[in-house]
Amino acid sequence: MLIKSLCLVLSGIYFQNILFAQNINNSFFNNTPAIEMSMNGKTSLTNNNLTWNPHNYTYYIAGSDTIASYIASYDAMGDFITVDTFDARLKGIWYNTTLDFLEAYNVNDNTCVSFLLNDEGEFVGQDFDIELADLEEEGTSVFPIYNSEREVYVYFEPVAKIIIEVEPFSGEISHYISFPLSVGKNEIVEDQILFTDMKASPYAIVNRKNKSLFLINYEGQIVQEVSWPMINFEPIRFAWTNGALWLLNEQTLTWKAYAIR
Repeated sequence: MLIKSLCLVLSGIYFQNILFAQNINNSFFNNTPAIEMSMNGKTSLTNNNLTWNPHNYTYYIAGSDTIASYIASYDAMGDFITVDTFDARLKGIWYNTTLDFLEAYNVNDNTCVSFLLNDEGEFVGQDFDIELADLEEEGTSVFPIYNSEREVYVYFEPVAKIIIEVEPFSGEISHYISFPLSVGKNEIVEDQILFTDMKASPYAIVNRKNKSLFLINYEGQIVQEVSWPMINFEPIRFAWTNGALWLLNEQTLTWKAYAIR
């Protein structure tokens, strides 16, 4: 019951399509974090990201150092379970609900890596790697994500200001989405795009200048701009999973989840 209650608290809600909203919504997120999680025993990591496994109620945090990449597991309350080490240089992590795999982007060879999990969410093997088209030059700076609604991998190309969707089995580009952006690329988090799982605005781009997010629909329209929750730290990484916005504190390497109001 406790796990189900927590999932309900962090579940996404859908909003009416308000095209090209001019005002920033300052009350979109709760200001008190619902969960806090940090990489157990690791104090200096890059390529940090996290995801939620809805099948066994498990969170996974990924990060890398100069030696290896690590994926730590946590239960639905944010309590640490274990950490596994991998030779690949992982960047970006997501749960592929279509194939029932935990997946990550391996910068070393420009592939999507799929991990096999048992019913308890523990790693039991590795399945296949898919080379992602057009990411070879971008690979050191881009965090791909997974869109569970369209069943595609997605990344953001900041120079052209386009969202690129990639077919997961072939690794080929299937769709482009261009959209207007009123700020320069140096004012946004240009290596990340977030999948919100909201019908009216499935994608989000982080605006560092305004401390906000642009919520974008499939037609490339900015549905609305929403403020970050009120925080006392400068986040270095962002994620959107299990119906909440997650912000990473650089000083403590702690992820904090802020649910939608």
